[in-house]
This record gives sequence, C-alpha cells and structure tokens, in this order.
Amino acid sequence: MPRLVNRKELVRSVDVKILTDLVLHDVLDSSSDEEDEMLCETDGSSSEDDEEIKIAVVRYFATQSRYLSARVNSPKTKELAYLIFQSDELTFKRNARMTRQAFFAVVDKIGSHIVFRNKSHHEQAPVPDQLMVALSRFGFDGSASSLWTAGSRLGIGEGTVSLYTERVMYALLSLEKTVVTWPNTSERATIKARIEKNQGFPHCLGYVDGSLIGLQEAPSMCGEDYYTRKGSYAINAMIVCDDLKRIRHVLAGFPGCSHDHRVFMYSKLALNPFKYFSGHEYLLADSAYPVSDIIVPTFKKPLANSH
Repeated sequence: MPRLVNRKELVRSVDVKILTDLVLHDVLDSSSDEEDEMLCETDGSSSEDDEEIKIAVVRYFATQSRYLSARVNSPKTKELAYLIFQSDELTFKRNARMTRQAFFAVVDKIGSHIVFRNKSHHEQAPVPDQLMVALSRFGFDGSASSLWTAGSRLGIGEGTVSLYTERVMYALLSLEKTVVTWPNTSERATIKARIEKNQGFPHCLGYVDGSLIGLQEAPSMCGEDYYTRKGSYAINAMIVCDDLKRIRHVLAGFPGCSHDHRVFMYSKLALNPFKYFSGHEYLLADSAYPVSDIIVPTFKKPLANSH
C-alpha cells in the first residue's frame, strides 16, 4: 500500500490540528457566557495567538519546501540497468519477471500513452526503462520492492522510482477493458476444443483461482480484515484465465481474509452465469470451490479411516 511522504504527512497533520482547533473554538464560543469570554481574552489570548502563528509558519514552510531535510546526493550508476537489457534470456526474465518478447510487447502497448509525454523541455526516460523499474517492484514484496532497493539497483532516486511506477500503472490500467475480455461464442468454441484436445476436459472454458495481492501495511479502516492466513496484509483477487494463460476476468478488492469461494459468489460470473456460459460450459477450480453448474473443483481426498 502506498505511503505518504513525510512532507505530505506533516501538512496533513497540521491541517487536522487547525481544523480541530476551529471546531473546539466554535464549540467553546457557543457554550460560554460573557464572563468566560473576558477571562479567556485576558488570560490566554496571547499564548493562543503565538501557537497559531507557529502552526501557520510550519505549514507554510512544509508546503513551500520540496524536502524537509537536507538532500544527500548518493552516487548512482545505471550500468546495471544497461546490463539487464543486454543480458541473456534467463537473466532478463529474472529481472523483468517476464520474457524479453513479452516485455517489449507491453512496451508497444503502452508506449504511446499520454502519460509518457512531457509538456516541459526535459524528456522522460525511455518507456522500457520506466517499465523495467515498475516490474522490479511488481515482482517482489517486502523490502525487496522498496523505493530505495529499486532505485539503488537501477541508478535513480526514490522519487523517480515512485513516479515511473505510477506512470506504468496508469498506462496499464487504461488497457484493461480492451485486454481483459470474456470470450465470445466463437472464442469459447475454440477454447473448448483446444482444452479437450490437450487436457481432455470437454466443454471447459478455463481455470479460476484466488490470489493475494500484498499490501505494505494494514489499511487504516478495518485493517484486521486484510490479515491473511499467510501472516501478512493483502487484498483478495479472483482471476479467470484460459488455456493460453490469457486473463479473461478479474475481480479484486475483497479483504485478504475472504475465502476464494465467497469472492467468486460476488462476481458477475456467478451472479449472471447465463450471460457468460452456455450449454455445459464450466471452469476448473481447486478444492476451495464447491461443485456447481459452472464450477468443477478438484476431487477432495477423503480423510484417513473415513468410509
């Protein structure tokens, strides 16, 4: 989960302080009589004014300064990033978390997006460089995905890592409606024939399963609901793919504690199955899903000594 930088946290805390003081001041004014007001004016008006001035000064400098502390220029090199692009296929895949062919296919898809165009005279880094930075964070979790780790490996600052990642995410999400699509009648017939030929399952359209998308920390609201069985915080995403590993449907956003079957029951596939399935079509799933008209789960091994 993204975290606010220190400067933004300071500005937000100051704004909360100012708003709280205004509310309290309004409540006290409405409940006090003239004598109380006179006492407040003679006893505390000077100290309150001083505090308000200090708060105003802090907020001014926080909004006008890009950094709260002095910047220390650490030596950086982009040689590693260069070597990744020049490396063999296996090394490239380990760093990009995908093949070179897939990587540049993604570059072709997002390269013309407006987010990679500048209105200033300073040109952005090439789209492949920005995508590599984002993938270096997507492919890892914990400290391995931190801004500092990615920046130190690829020779850029932490703020630049965050900026590149946001641009890539924005460009990728703009493709969702055209890339993640449910197969039409003709496509379903092709998929079913391919799966029956290669895997032996007639009428099968693909596979469904849940995946946990890790969060850096617990959400501020109902954080305990996002604590998973794996001892971390995450959101649950239901993903359907076909036999060619193409994602056909995604439902994400449920708390990490949610059972895979529960997430599926809230999906449009389960709520309106006749729109997405016909005849005897179904999806294969693991044993977390119960048997239904559109789900065929794996067979559960009976308990020992059971009859």
